[in-house]
Amino acid sequence: MGKTARKQQLKRATKVQEKIACFNVWFDGKEHTLILHEGESAEFGYNCLNEEGYSYAHEEFFFDGKTVHRESEDGGRDCDGEVRRDYSFTWDVGSMVDDSGYPMWELLNEHNYDQYAQMSNY
Repeated sequence: MGKTARKQQLKRATKVQEKIACFNVWFDGKEHTLILHEGESAEFGYNCLNEEGYSYAHEEFFFDGKTVHRESEDGGRDCDGEVRRDYSFTWDVGSMVDDSGYPMWELLNEHNYDQYAQMSNY
């Protein structure tokens, strides 16, 4: 085998495979399939008015090539004041998913705020 042919063969053999994360999430009453390439992120959210105020939710996902990082926030306001929940999760791609194809997220931290409970010293 010639030197040039050997270099081409090595170049093909050492080509790094593209890293992709494909998984299902449930958001706003619907299932969504996300496909993220290494370094990509995706986010979505909603806001809606209701009879007493409003509600909202926001999800953000980032894939670093090994792990999907997820930041979630939801909450709203009604006659009792504001409520808010913030969560951070990770999922190592290739690790466990449930029977429906949903990642088994590892909870890193969570924060809850309830204005009414705080004013009532709960």
